[in-house]
Amino acid sequence: PIGSIYQFFPNKHALIAELSAQDTDSLCDELRHAATRLPAEDWQPNVDQLINDLADMWRRDTTRRHVWLAMQSTSATRSRAAEQTGRVVDQIMPLVAPLTPNAPPREVRVVAEVVVQMCLSLLHFSVRDDRPHRATVDELKRALRSYLRAVALGATS
Repeated sequence: PIGSIYQFFPNKHALIAELSAQDTDSLCDELRHAATRLPAEDWQPNVDQLINDLADMWRRDTTRRHVWLAMQSTSATRSRAAEQTGRVVDQIMPLVAPLTPNAPPREVRVVAEVVVQMCLSLLHFSVRDDRPHRATVDELKRALRSYLRAVALGATS
């Protein structure tokens, strides 16, 4: 029908994929901005600030979680979601690389992938009922600092 959103998108999955792409763009922009202050010698307060900034993004737009969940619904949207997550991982790699200066790029990528998955999962959980849950964000910061400290110290298990 005239005026229908389907003039612009062939189906609801394409619409969701576009919303997710826009969300990924804004997340990558925020990470590029964060790169100007990370890494610092005392990186832990900067990590906390980055998580606070990201949590603010999730609080301002709780639909991110719904779009993310919708992106898990079909193999095509899951494939697009994986590509978008890869873009975020690419932004995180230079931020975590100084913690592992002698690691090959593949190991740095694994660290970045863990960071991204941890953050996305817990940030989505932090707005699970369309209300902000500050305690979840605080736990994310604690878990991320602990993980990155272990990475920096070369801990393996």
